[in-house]
Amino acid sequence: SPPYRLANGTYAAFYGSAHTETPIPHSWHGGKWNNGLVFAKSLGQQFVRRTPSALVNLNGGFSENPIVTYLEQKKVYIAVFDGLKWQHAGFGLSTSPDGVTWSPGVVVHVPGGARTPQGAILESDGTLSVYYTQSGTVGERPMRASFTIT
Repeated sequence: SPPYRLANGTYAAFYGSAHTETPIPHSWHGGKWNNGLVFAKSLGQQFVRRTPSALVNLNGGFSENPIVTYLEQKKVYIAVFDGLKWQHAGFGLSTSPDGVTWSPGVVVHVPGGARTPQGAILESDGTLSVYYTQSGTVGERPMRASFTIT
C-alpha cells in the first residue's frame, strides 16, 4: 500500500498478501492472505518490519491491498481493503488511533459486492467516498460507495 505518515513523523506502509512470508507464520498460514506493517524514518529510506511480528490481523488473514487515510477531524486512521472472504458482500474497513494498532475489520456492504477498493476520499460534506470494482461484473465496472464514520 502507499506509505502514510504517523504522528511522530515516521512513515508506515502495509505489505503482503502474496504468500511470501519468511519464516512462515505458523498461526496464520494455511492459505491465508496476510498483511504486515513496515516503518521508515523518512521516505527514500529502507522500510523495516515491525518486530516481533509485523503481521496485522485485519480480518483473520484474508485481506488484500489495505489503503490508509488519516481523518484529521476525527483523529483516526482508516484502512479500506479487499476483504477476500467478503468480496461478494462489500469491502473491508478497519480503524486505528495511531496507524499501528488496527481494529478487527468490518464489512462495508455494497450492492453486488466489491473488489479492489482504492482508498477513502473525505468529501466536503463529511462523508467518505470509496471507489472500487464491482465483484463478479463482466467488464469490471467502476463503482463508488459513500458512508460516514461516527
